[in-house]
Amino acid sequence: MELSVVLLRAFYHGDCATVVGYGGDELKTHLKEATMSTLAKLTVLTTAALMSAPAVAEPAAAAGSSKTFGAATKVGGVTVWPVYGAADSDIEYISLAAAEAAGTVEVSEVKADKTAPVADDEAASAVRAPDARPRPEQVQQAANINLLNNVQQRQGYNVQRGGGARVDTVTIANLGDKPILVLAGTVIKGGKQDRQIGADLIVLAKSTVNVSAFCVEHGRWDGKREGKSTAGRFQAQAVLANKQVRDAANYDRDQSKVWANVKQFNVQSKSSAASDTLLATLDNPTLQAERRQLQVALERAFASGSPTGFAYAVDGKLAEVRTFANAATFAHFKETIVNTLAVEAQVGAASGQGARPVAVNVQGAFASLRARTGKVAPKVIADLPASATSHRVSDDAKQTTCRYKGRGNGGVQHTVTEAWSS
Repeated sequence: MELSVVLLRAFYHGDCATVVGYGGDELKTHLKEATMSTLAKLTVLTTAALMSAPAVAEPAAAAGSSKTFGAATKVGGVTVWPVYGAADSDIEYISLAAAEAAGTVEVSEVKADKTAPVADDEAASAVRAPDARPRPEQVQQAANINLLNNVQQRQGYNVQRGGGARVDTVTIANLGDKPILVLAGTVIKGGKQDRQIGADLIVLAKSTVNVSAFCVEHGRWDGKREGKSTAGRFQAQAVLANKQVRDAANYDRDQSKVWANVKQFNVQSKSSAASDTLLATLDNPTLQAERRQLQVALERAFASGSPTGFAYAVDGKLAEVRTFANAATFAHFKETIVNTLAVEAQVGAASGQGARPVAVNVQGAFASLRARTGKVAPKVIADLPASATSHRVSDDAKQTTCRYKGRGNGGVQHTVTEAWSS
């Protein structure tokens, strides 16, 4: 008896199922009724599953990437998407604001009795004991500092202002048991002037590092803020500087541009302060009350599943995509991200941006950002004991990648956070 093989393949596409059979006529005749019965059961089961599924958009994958995007949420002047992806590591990183709330971090001006700080945007190192011999990389970093200082002094400000403190450097001491991931643009309030952190970086548990910073308060250099002594300490804020201000520091490395963008930001939000601080807008009570409504809506954008990142667009243009090593790390940053997006939504709406919904092909836009930055060789801009951060910058696209070196805390090298920006 001749043997034939029947291959039954069921495909589900929306509401359409197809059965395809191959083989001899005799065998097909015997299987016809069984095949139709199987298809009917398959259709019933599929329909029941669809009816019980939550009514959310299916995450869409970006071309050439394992990242997927959830449903879009329009809030104020921005459109926001949650981003999903496989974990790169199970190491859980907390935010600077979370560590601040837990009392497990100290952010301060550089002390005069400490080793000369490493403020260079291409190299930052742990503070060493005064009697320790400098390591070879610290010797190189010292040379790099001089180079950066010369550039910054040409831009019109003193990096060394007395008392050991430096405009371009702050000290972060992690007193806790978890590594801290610090994002570029993280706002720190206090010290001798308000700052933003200059690059993505990691501070391991029980360690202290000097990191690059940029001033966001042009008119103050003293140890008092709002009539009270800061004792040289900063308070980490659960918000990043707005995109124009943080990009001027993170990618352009330009203090003068940071100041110009802070001024423009405050003008757009109709806020002012004698010291020209970015906090004039961020701490404005009226604007804070308005942002709370936006924050509630933005929280809902990340309510489904376990996001590992976010994306947002303004006026139909994808502004930024940022992903984290795992969902647990993203969860620690969700408050900061929501607060930052609320600021972007508020200022965008106030300036007329995002006033009308514009359809955005987020997958295509993301693929385009990746393609443009992928043509550029990476440049290391922050090299710390625990992490190395590199940039790829083209004329109209930017990428930053912060990788854990695999030292301390166990584990292997992995990407902790990655961002693409227009």
